[in-house]
Amino acid sequence: FDAVVDFSTRSLAEMKQAISVLRDKVSLYIFMSSHAVYDVSKNKTHQEPYSLESDAVRPGREISPMDRWALKEKSVRGDTDLECEEELLKQYNAGGFPFVTLRLANVFGPKENTIRYWLLHLWVKACVGLTMPLHLDISLKELPISLTYTPDIAQAVRLAISKGLNETCCAEKVHSEAFNLACEEMPDQRVLYNYIG
Repeated sequence: FDAVVDFSTRSLAEMKQAISVLRDKVSLYIFMSSHAVYDVSKNKTHQEPYSLESDAVRPGREISPMDRWALKEKSVRGDTDLECEEELLKQYNAGGFPFVTLRLANVFGPKENTIRYWLLHLWVKACVGLTMPLHLDISLKELPISLTYTPDIAQAVRLAISKGLNETCCAEKVHSEAFNLACEEMPDQRVLYNYIG
């Protein structure tokens, strides 16, 4: 295969199986990971208001095993996605196939198939139409929501394949790299609901 784009691997066992099956059969592997990897990583070492790709690092022996376990338990999705990323890097460093990781935030837009946005849209529209109050979770009211727009995912995949296969340039700049994919705007719950309403 020239390229494999993996939207479905969600466990270390599945990733090991994909690596085994695709060994010596793929020129570029693109893994769709999640921004949840930062939930199980070390604290940021910079002052930026957002996460950088380099922030997804598991803590080592500098913290206690109990603290590492607690961090791992913070996000099952983040832990398994980070395990998959680590396994891809391990096979690449052992002479395996090149890969690119795209870390998605909360996905919304055309062809988004989790129906989360659609259910939220129906709920907001129903409350507005029926002039009912829209209840917000107070603890999340001002928490910024990181979003990834579906057409941006398609564009990122196209660019990763183009660069990863050295069609445009710079394969070395994307091989074994992770890229965060999110909108610049990060609305809070109230702003998002106002957009929908």
